Amino acid sequence: MKRLITFTCTLLVLLTGCSKPETDIEITSSDGSTAVSEPISELNITERVVDLSPISGAFQTAAQTAIRSTVAQCQEMKSKIFNFISNPNEQTQTSAQASYNSCHQNWAKSAFYFTEAFNLNESQGLKRMVDLIDTRPYLAGYIDGIPEYPYSGLIHELELPINLDTLRGQHRLMDEDSASLGFPVIEFFLWKGPLNEHWQAQSDEDAQNLINRRQTYLKVATEHLIEQLLKAQYRWRDNGEFNQLPDRAKFNVELKTLQRFTMAELLNRIFKDSTLVEPEWVHPAQFAGNGRIYLLNQLEELSVLLGTVETPTPLSEWLGNEEGLGVNAQELQQALAASIEAASKLPANFPFETEAGEQWNMARQQIAKLALGITQVSQHLKLNVVTQ
Repeated sequence: MKRLITFTCTLLVLLTGCSKPETDIEITSSDGSTAVSEPISELNITERVVDLSPISGAFQTAAQTAIRSTVAQCQEMKSKIFNFISNPNEQTQTSAQASYNSCHQNWAKSAFYFTEAFNLNESQGLKRMVDLIDTRPYLAGYIDGIPEYPYSGLIHELELPINLDTLRGQHRLMDEDSASLGFPVIEFFLWKGPLNEHWQAQSDEDAQNLINRRQTYLKVATEHLIEQLLKAQYRWRDNGEFNQLPDRAKFNVELKTLQRFTMAELLNRIFKDSTLVEPEWVHPAQFAGNGRIYLLNQLEELSVLLGTVETPTPLSEWLGNEEGLGVNAQELQQALAASIEAASKLPANFPFETEAGEQWNMARQQIAKLALGITQVSQHLKLNVVTQ
């Protein structure tokens, strides 16, 4: 209870705009250890019988729709990237970059549905899969040369063969910043120039060897990303582990996903004070740019579950009927709409070019209000997901 009170106070500090020394808000279980949710079969909803199957069904449908769209966009990206590798020029590079943006920005929506494990047995595998798809922060110099260190990275370690086994073995081998697979790697390569130096054929044997390694690396990384996304899509299949859970456990997963995402991902990572000091560690696409669209995509995906007054969802209808929550569906919908409105006024390349001004504080306070409302629902159901 003490942790829950402290956590609520932290949100209230954000809502009132008061200054407070920054502290990480950890995801813990009731005994203080790192929490990985294990489905529970009983929730303290009320004594009345409530049919939760429409809620869990809508949650699964939303997840399937999001990841199916992501896979389709990324399959298109793969085709454009392979075309660029075969014929590297400005036109094929621009086409591959545009396709990458569509794919990665679409993943920003899907990632929400991979926040919470279905059970303890799935936890480590889920974490590893998501880490191989998209991990931040990352150091570009671990992959290939950068202006400050032109001969750095795996590309220049000629004794290392460029194949999937090598790249999986090198992924975060040194530290958490040393990603060798996933979206960050593909993004870095697609924006790496100039073309005539890094991608187009060279007469010098050593230079051509580096180009060959770079092309192989990009191809392997792209193929591996598609494999992981297909695995992610398979996770939400109709006859998968989610369907084997009782409806109340499915409901538990959805609420924990909402709270963990709003609190841990949005408030404790994206809107952390240090974000404005070191935005490169948080920016979802530091070479491609346009970071604001990723935040908006994430927030708008929440509206698929929470709905609006005009277009209610099974979850919002339940929120409207459940007594004693301390918050209702309309209040959560208004908080989400206000969060989207505030986020839309942030700089286009957020968190780059962003200051701790009115728009930053407004967006953070609105998201804190949304997180507080979701926390009230979780507390009502005795689901202790996020504490300080």
